Amino acid sequence: MLKTISPQWKRFNLSLLSSVTLALSLSSSAQTALQVILPGTIQKALGGKEWDPAGEITRMLEVGPDLYEFIAAFPKGNYEFKVAIGGGWSVNYGADGKAGGDNIKLAVNNDQTIVRFLFDNKTKILKDSLNQAAEVK
Repeated sequence: MLKTISPQWKRFNLSLLSSVTLALSLSSSAQTALQVILPGTIQKALGGKEWDPAGEITRMLEVGPDLYEFIAAFPKGNYEFKVAIGGGWSVNYGADGKAGGDNIKLAVNNDQTIVRFLFDNKTKILKDSLNQAAEVK
């Protein structure tokens, strides 16, 4: 029987026999990865509840030490969001990486525009492929 396990949206295909017990140990980076969410009006555009700091629909994945990524296709529109860490509002970053700062704005000019977001947890700066196209490809 083939089973798919998807922790943190990464897929692992495992062939399992019914009489075999499997213990899966995640790497230390997966075990310590922060819950980094992009709460805001972008969540509603993707089918979720907007301004939800625990909303899995905009959860970022750790792609390197202290570097998180989220990629999605958006409908045409103007959006606002922040970066929330830990599933609540006690730790959040807005424009220019400021703690509790102003909302980050995103203008999407065409339907189904793919946007890549990168958050550096060391600098607390979030960049995206529309606002910082030269830096985020």
